[in-house]
Amino acid sequence: TVIYDWLLVLGGIPYGFVRYELPQPAKRLKIAAEAFAMTLNRSDEVKTLGMGDYFEVYQKGWSAWLHLNSTYEVNEKLKVHASLGSTYDSYQKYRPGTKAAFAGERLYENYYTLDCAVGLDYTVKDTLSLSANCFYGNELIIYDQNPQKRGLQMGIKLVPFPRGKCGFLRNMRIELYGYYVVFPELEYAEGIPPLFPLVMWQW
Repeated sequence: TVIYDWLLVLGGIPYGFVRYELPQPAKRLKIAAEAFAMTLNRSDEVKTLGMGDYFEVYQKGWSAWLHLNSTYEVNEKLKVHASLGSTYDSYQKYRPGTKAAFAGERLYENYYTLDCAVGLDYTVKDTLSLSANCFYGNELIIYDQNPQKRGLQMGIKLVPFPRGKCGFLRNMRIELYGYYVVFPELEYAEGIPPLFPLVMWQW
């Protein structure tokens, strides 16, 4: 799988993501390698994240990571996921806001961080499944490309019309999504319960 975001490229940010599924070592085990790279091709800092009055993140140069992901199917209802890898950033600065609990800017240059995660997917029945994922470091969903974090993701996926007469209803999925994330070095944490709805269609 190759993803190339033309909107970012047109905005002056070359970006790419590649996923390659490795040969399956066992019947119930799947392993894949994922690589991501992005460059802010400018000499000055670029604001990449704003957290209101708490802090802002500025970057320049390269950001890249490499992850090895695995999924093990315990049975028809339960799957276990694991991920291990590392992130490289050439320049990342955390600037405090008026409500920040830390004083002074935090600057990281040419540094590597450990990324790891463990997750579960459990299918209760055809119309209901639950998921949870604990992570340390960088990942794609919560404040991606900011590895100075750790947290928990939670999800409840519903199939409201499994036997709907039209494909539009039959393929509808609703995911109630929540998370809790901590930036330890910035003394900052936030979270929402799994009540935020994401509506999608899966064919």
